[in-house]
Amino acid sequence: MTQPEKIMIKRMKWEEKFSVGVPEMDQEHQRIIAMINRLQDTFAIKNGMEMAGELLGQMTQYAQDHFRHEEKLLEERHYPRLLEQRAQH
Repeated sequence: MTQPEKIMIKRMKWEEKFSVGVPEMDQEHQRIIAMINRLQDTFAIKNGMEMAGELLGQMTQYAQDHFRHEEKLLEERHYPRLLEQRAQH
């Protein structure tokens, strides 16, 4: 039986060009990047796939929470493209 190939995902690094100009949202986006990088780390360790499954579940929940929060902030600020943003989410 052959060993499965390692999956390599390029690590992400927060860059100022990602900023949306709202510190609260930038912090949430930075956390998402950190979660993506942590997912990459799981592929490099034994039994990483089990950990990856758990992490993907956490990431899915966090993304749903983040999208709700982001949409609420955009609504409060009367963002003109809110419906388009919701459709993207």
